Amino acid sequence: MFDISKSLFLLPQDKANHIFYGALFTGVVFSIAHFIPGWCCLNAWNIATIACFFLGWMKELSDAIVNKKTTGDYMKGPHGVEMMDSVATWIGGAIVLLPLWISTLKL
Repeated sequence: MFDISKSLFLLPQDKANHIFYGALFTGVVFSIAHFIPGWCCLNAWNIATIACFFLGWMKELSDAIVNKKTTGDYMKGPHGVEMMDSVATWIGGAIVLLPLWISTLKL
């Protein structure tokens, strides 16, 4: 019998969490920003995109700071500091924003 679970690509739990929380955070920011009149020349898309990038970088920066305080080294300690964690957060944001953006295109 064919077992599909053996042929699926599985994400590490850490990356899946980053994708989930990136999507959740971006969706909430977009929803709130959608009802706020434009800030300067920013609209809800810009605000949500900037917030998602900021979240990804700040999470890794906070992990590095905690590591530095506990071990004296930014990269070694209780928290892993990886660029791919930021990328996973941004992918979560893209999962939310891309379908919304595509739905607004006039084809």
